[in-house]
Amino acid sequence: MERSIRFGYCCVPEETALYAEAGFDFFECNASAVLCQDDCKERIAKAALPCLSANCFIPGNLKITGDNVDRAALMAHAEKVITRAGECGIPTIVFGSGGARDIPEGFPAEKAAEQILAFVQDLLPVLEKSGVTLVLEPLGIPDSNIINSVGAGASLVNRVNHPNVKLLADSYHFYKSDNALESFAWNAPLLRHIHVATTPDRLAPGMQEWDLTEFFSVLKHGGYTHGISVECYGSADKKLDAETAIAVLRKTWDAID
Repeated sequence: MERSIRFGYCCVPEETALYAEAGFDFFECNASAVLCQDDCKERIAKAALPCLSANCFIPGNLKITGDNVDRAALMAHAEKVITRAGECGIPTIVFGSGGARDIPEGFPAEKAAEQILAFVQDLLPVLEKSGVTLVLEPLGIPDSNIINSVGAGASLVNRVNHPNVKLLADSYHFYKSDNALESFAWNAPLLRHIHVATTPDRLAPGMQEWDLTEFFSVLKHGGYTHGISVECYGSADKKLDAETAIAVLRKTWDAID
């Protein structure tokens, strides 16, 4: 029987056998560590799981906001990552990139927001051509000083108003800096990817007392059917992390009516 939801784990391609054995459905790679390398296609093809998403889109040294934006370098990097994702069959790129999008001290927040909007709009042609969806990730404070809530992320996604630009929600960041359940539920139709971990320590689900029932209920009742990735600080025992997490995730999801 086909599962109603797919669970993944953030890792490198060479670790995927462990997560496949544990029962995960896909993996999420690091764009800088994988897609920016010339052997990315070979590494992803050899993985034991399909790669359905990539994070770490823009490195912190390539600023999107402020007075010192190297637009040529920024766009070259972004277009390279998106193009390679398309070539590797990766349908989703996560746009968190807190260091790149952070507002420099003294710079107007409104202007920074417009710069982020313009950057995303400039990516639309390559997103369309590559068949890749960019999902905007709200980040908690202090991981970023802009777009810190699901509502703020939804506002930007709605302004772009394009099928290749959607929203991500991360349970760790949500409960750390947002916690607005009404906004989360209202904007659920925009969601195309999810990250989960425990709060406050960002461990694998089940490795710290933390109940995802409330978070998953919003998703399930909102009709969410896309991927959910574990993005966490791993313990020394990756096998234990993986086996514990997948058991907790499936049990929690399946228990919701």
